[in-house]
Amino acid sequence: MSERAAPIAIDRSVAVAASGATRERLALARVLWPAAAVLAAAAAVQIWVGTPSDVSWLITLCEKILAGNKPYVDFIEVNPPASIFLYMPATWAAKALGVWPELMVAASGFAAIIASLALCAAVLAPAGLTARLGPLGLAFATAVIALLPACAFDQREHLAVLAGLPLFAVLAAHASGATTEWVLRLLAGLGGGVMASIKPHFALMVVAMLPYLAWRLGPRELIASVELYIAALVAALYALTVFLFIPAYVDKAAPLVAAVYLPQRASWIALAANPGLIAWLVIGRYVILLGKGRLLDPLIATPALASIGALLAFLAQGKGWPYHAYPAVALIALAIVPTLEDATRTSWRARLATPKVGCAAALALAFIYFCQTPRFDSPPLQRLVASLAPHPKLLAIGGDIALGHPLTREVGGIWVGTTPCLWITDTIYYWRQQGELDAAAEARYAPYLRGDRETLINDIKANQPDAILVADKDWKRWAFTHADVAAALADYAPLGVVDEVTVYGRKPELRLNSDSDRP
Repeated sequence: MSERAAPIAIDRSVAVAASGATRERLALARVLWPAAAVLAAAAAVQIWVGTPSDVSWLITLCEKILAGNKPYVDFIEVNPPASIFLYMPATWAAKALGVWPELMVAASGFAAIIASLALCAAVLAPAGLTARLGPLGLAFATAVIALLPACAFDQREHLAVLAGLPLFAVLAAHASGATTEWVLRLLAGLGGGVMASIKPHFALMVVAMLPYLAWRLGPRELIASVELYIAALVAALYALTVFLFIPAYVDKAAPLVAAVYLPQRASWIALAANPGLIAWLVIGRYVILLGKGRLLDPLIATPALASIGALLAFLAQGKGWPYHAYPAVALIALAIVPTLEDATRTSWRARLATPKVGCAAALALAFIYFCQTPRFDSPPLQRLVASLAPHPKLLAIGGDIALGHPLTREVGGIWVGTTPCLWITDTIYYWRQQGELDAAAEARYAPYLRGDRETLINDIKANQPDAILVADKDWKRWAFTHADVAAALADYAPLGVVDEVTVYGRKPELRLNSDSDRP
């Protein structure tokens, strides 16, 4: 080669490499842009629906802990500590950066989605499984975990699914005969442990897969699945930490949960008619029909079996609430992903002949169902409460957490109640109205009713809230037919009624005195 030809050859090789890199970037963009569009749509949905009441309350508890309050001592919460501490990193970061915690929690939810999908891709790619999914599969999976949740976004169930997906991916890869790097197995096991720590019955998602994995891998190989041991170890260490360092949950909250919260269940008829369960059944039928002949494929069987475990968890909880149904619906929907590329290769007549339209309708039903939220949005009520003080102290007399949350945070207020609402009284009174309490049960629950009332009275006397929100006429009647509650409200007068909610504020002369004492 001449001296003149050599630079030309080098220039051509550089150009070829550059064009190859450009083609790779374009190919990557073609794969990612549909999923990115779905994430943008999900962000718009979250702006529209706002922060769920439960998440708003748990953010408030994180702030209380950061301010020095002791969990389950200075406030009462039925959920285990993991439900609170899920939101602690984002709440702490928001405080350090001086931004709204709600914004940071939402951002962390989207970051968790991206991280979960990235880990799943890193696990499935070496096994040659991602090529079977394609851009459509990635976009659909993104929609299932980012768009479908709607008002269940950032709920514990949503975060549990995100934490568990990499573990499910590792198990699917192993069931297909592939191996996974130990770092990815470690991260997947950690995620599985977090999933089980959020709510113990989420472990059913893994338990439901075990017979299939034992058949596919063989018992010896299954026993050697280190990621399962890591997940179990994380869950065990969490339980030990709670027992040693948060004994108030074991001593106070757990007995309350066992006595009042767990027995609170919808009827089996109501659960059978639940829109989430109906959507699960319809989508499951679609999985069976489209996956005909290959239902034992790990990419189909693994999420489908996990969804059965999630459905058992939904039925075990027995509340029938939308966000409780999300894991089961999401995981059965993810079992569709491997069939999407095949479905798109058929003619439009063949596609319409499949239950694809019915599946789309089921997903739409699930989305509408998950859009249901206990939020109580009332701008007039917000304006009235916000007018009482720069940072009004709030309490509520009612059985619904949505009455005070996220309203308290939206008006820049301070929640001064030990509990989010009078859910104990509300539950027991509901049982009484349904005729479910005999004389023995009435005697057994009398201390819980008295304790709920005494907590409310102590909160009023000790914290002197600027506004007490009374849910409706029934709760107003309840308050003033109990002499001790009526006495605690003696310094308060009604300021107005908005959307059936009566707002009580301190009497004018007392309000002036309390305002002068504000720092």
